[in-house]
Amino acid sequence: MWRRMFKEVRERCAAAPKVGFMKLQPVPGEYRYAVAVREGSDLWLTLWVRRSRKGEFFIMLPTSDRDWDPHTSYHRDGTLHMKSYDRKMLTPTKPNISP
Repeated sequence: MWRRMFKEVRERCAAAPKVGFMKLQPVPGEYRYAVAVREGSDLWLTLWVRRSRKGEFFIMLPTSDRDWDPHTSYHRDGTLHMKSYDRKMLTPTKPNISP
């Protein structure tokens, strides 16, 4: 199953156009961090992290498919979830903190 899913994603990525310039507008109180890979003279954005004004973190993957929008969210109350195609891919979890 995992091999089939990996193959499907690789085929979809190969067929999709490259992601060009991202036009991210600044938001007061929000911070963004990029993770990139250099290949020769090329620099490729692999993911970016957004920290909201509320202190929540969102790990985003750049994609040309606007419907896909894969991301992981870490919320202030400790909730973690992952979404893809606007569906939760991982059951939201909270840390188990004992008193």
